[in-house]
Parts: sequence; C-alpha cells; structure tokens
Amino acid sequence: MKSFQNKNAMTLVELIIWIMITSSVMIIVMTFMTTSLNELRVTNETTKTIDSIFTIKDIIARFDKWWLNYYSIYWTWWENNQFTLENWDATKWVLFWVVNNETKRIQKEKIYGDNFIWYRLLSEKELGDILVDSWVIYTYDFHRDKIFNWVRIKDFQAELYNSGAFLDIYMSTILVTDENNFWKNISELHFDKNDIAEFDFTF
Repeated sequence: MKSFQNKNAMTLVELIIWIMITSSVMIIVMTFMTTSLNELRVTNETTKTIDSIFTIKDIIARFDKWWLNYYSIYWTWWENNQFTLENWDATKWVLFWVVNNETKRIQKEKIYGDNFIWYRLLSEKELGDILVDSWVIYTYDFHRDKIFNWVRIKDFQAELYNSGAFLDIYMSTILVTDENNFWKNISELHFDKNDIAEFDFTF
C-alpha cells in the first residue's frame, strides 16, 4: 500500500526550529539596523553641531576684532551665564546668551528643551537700561535670524582672564532630541557621554 504522507512537508518540530532561527536572525538584523541608525543620527547631529559651534566662534572673533574686545560677564543664580562685547566708547554692544526658541527670550532656568545660543545687537537706550538694571535683559526679544538652532545647550559659561584681556567660553551641547523630557531640569536627567559634545574657546 502506498503511503500518502508528504515527505516534503515540515514536521511540527522542524517548523518550530525554523521559526526560532528566523526570529533570531530578525532580532540580530533589527538590532544592527537600530544601532547603525542611532550611530548615524549621532554622527549627523555632531556634524551639524560642530559646524554651528565654529560659526559661533567665527562670529565672536569678528566682533572681537571690530569692537576692540571689551568684555562684560553677567552672572545669574543658575549655572549658565552670558557675556557682552562692547566697543571702546560703549556705544555698541552685542549680547550672547542661551535663549529659549519658544519664548524668544533668555532662558532663566537650566532646563532641557529648545535652548540655543543666540546673539543680539543692543541699542544705546538698551545699553543704558542694562546699566541701570541688568535684569531688564530678561525682557528683551531675540530674533530668529540670530539663532544657532543646531546647538542645544547644556552648559554655557564665560570667564575672563588676565584682568579681562582674554575671554574663555566653555559650551557643552546635547546631541539628542527627547521631547518627552522637555522642560525638565537638566540636573534630573541622565545623558550618555556620546550624547554630549564639549567645546572650549579662548579669544
């Protein structure tokens, strides 16, 4: 009597083994793709950040050359600070600080979000207002064309050395965008070392 058993059909055990092997291969492939995409993302963010950082450096250097490098540092109760460049007769100033992209104003708190380096030219009246009350700076609007929107700031610190002859600027930038954590205090968040880029310039 002929057997009607299909010799080419897979047994249940073979099917289970095939599913396990296929699943393992898919997991390996997906893990590799996810890792590669993350690495590509970080590389792209790093490249754009570095380009913007050196643009900032060039702009500061141009102001430094044109305006006879008279520096002023403004400190706040939080870790980040800001600085101004002033010409010799105090008629032109430019202000650099961390500004929130949503409010277009200086970020008072050290929180995670769309906080970028911006700069703003100040009028003579604004200069006088600042000299009377430095806190008026927080009421100034910054303009979109002066934003460095690839530089999401974690730390921004300016220091003067040699009796104000040299300006040192330290910046650390966050290379990841996690909107779920926006508006949280940076001190409460953990960032992988690969998600942070640091820069230090002296003028």
